[in-house]
Amino acid sequence: MASRFDGAFTAYRIVRADLPAFEGAGAHRWGARWTSPGRYVIHAPESYALAVLENLVHFNLAAPYSARRKYGDRWYDAERSAVLVVPSVLSPYECNVLINQRHRKVA
Repeated sequence: MASRFDGAFTAYRIVRADLPAFEGAGAHRWGARWTSPGRYVIHAPESYALAVLENLVHFNLAAPYSARRKYGDRWYDAERSAVLVVPSVLSPYECNVLINQRHRKVA
């Protein structure tokens, strides 16, 4: 069965003008929903609307991240792929894209 993610797709980032959009330093410093601190990962929703929603709740959502972080950390450390598509915590109909900035195919 083919995945809807076979081939090219678009992901969105909304960042402050004074920060690099594709560096992964924020996730490296503080961690994120899907990765622990110490990993350079860019998080990008598959739609602009979800990117806006993610930014609105970014500092207000206090969900337990431990299981998600273990999964994301294993993906990052194994380097099996440069990109991982994960379900959105905020919308059951959309996904987020994680990009491993240190993966040999990205760096």
